[in-house]
Amino acid sequence: MSNRNIENLVKNNCKITFFLAILVAMIGIFCFSIFHDKSIIVRLIIIFSSICSSVIFLYFSEPGKHIIGFSKDSFNELKRVTWATRRETIQMTGIVFVFVIVMGVFMGLLDKVIEFTLYHFLLGWK
Repeated sequence: MSNRNIENLVKNNCKITFFLAILVAMIGIFCFSIFHDKSIIVRLIIIFSSICSSVIFLYFSEPGKHIIGFSKDSFNELKRVTWATRRETIQMTGIVFVFVIVMGVFMGLLDKVIEFTLYHFLLGWK
């Protein structure tokens, strides 16, 4: 067996594992809805176990490792974000409200001017 065959086999194995992870999650969601007559505890155990199994499958596949790496990087990037303070948030919200009110009044006046011009001067309706 050549290296190329082994690489293809590994890639196909990762694809199958990734597909199994998605399939197990979908089956868990399907079973959650099918067993609507069972108690909620049983249904939650079904969906929780299917999601845990799906995460395990996902962990061992190559696309799953990329997803996990991306999630870790995103979480680390989220830690570096400088969030606005409460005061800044309230000030920006107030500015947005004032802007919306001013634009609403402006648009209403512009509509009335256009209406007056159209009906009184161009069409001659009083």
